[in-house]
Amino acid sequence: MSEIRLITTGRVVGIYVSPTRRGAMRSIAEAEAVEGAGIKGDRYCDGIGSFNDASRGRGGIGTRQVSLMNARFFAHTPFDFIDSRRNIITEGVELLWLLKKGGKEFCIGDAVFRAVDPLDPCNVPSATSGKPGFKEAFFDCGAIIAEVLTGGRFRVGDPVFHASKGY
Repeated sequence: MSEIRLITTGRVVGIYVSPTRRGAMRSIAEAEAVEGAGIKGDRYCDGIGSFNDASRGRGGIGTRQVSLMNARFFAHTPFDFIDSRRNIITEGVELLWLLKKGGKEFCIGDAVFRAVDPLDPCNVPSATSGKPGFKEAFFDCGAIIAEVLTGGRFRVGDPVFHASKGY
């Protein structure tokens, strides 16, 4: 990646990890992305998340790596960022745009990611937070799954960049 450009004024406003499936999420100020796996200390990096647990026939480490969601969708809901069970909360970034043309590469801090799939809401956040209605409140809200192409450290407040295609 020879040139990077700021997507907009996009930045990371929250980072969350949980070492176990359905375990409590915790907010962290700085994280380490692990190439081909996810965020160090998170269930998906270890292959035990609900949607990549090898013991449940879902493929193990690398099947689902990092989830991102836009902060604007939380307005007028009873949910806090941590309730969403998403790893990275952003503002000022149209995450679904990153899925265009097979998934765009983007950088946060020293890490390089590639958007791979849209992420529909499920009922797990309601079950773990005790707040009903997550799936309905966040219907069609544009969260995504990304893979880690190059590991590295990133932190809350870091801007989100994408790889330039030269045009």
